[in-house]
Amino acid sequence: NTFDPTTACPQRVFQHWATELDSSVYTTPVIFDVASDGVKDIVVPSFARHIEVLDGPMGRQSPGFPFTFPNSVFYASAVIHDINKDGEPDIGITSFNGELVWLTEN
Repeated sequence: NTFDPTTACPQRVFQHWATELDSSVYTTPVIFDVASDGVKDIVVPSFARHIEVLDGPMGRQSPGFPFTFPNSVFYASAVIHDINKDGEPDIGITSFNGELVWLTEN
């Protein structure tokens, strides 16, 4: 008996894309429009040092990411909120080291 991916899932679920991140991930990704361009992105804090933002439709790294925090470890998902009240969503992240950091465009 051989595995046939076209019939393996009776619900007809197929993999759209896959990508490799810089390290393991222990958090749930957050989906929202990072660049306010109408395209949903995926925010993924990786275990070792990086906040990754992927283009939702294709899974490619978004420009300016990954954002690196040397010596930081992430166990929690990102929080999305307009922390600086500029009308654009910002990314909040907490680290294992007790840091609470906000990434903003302005």
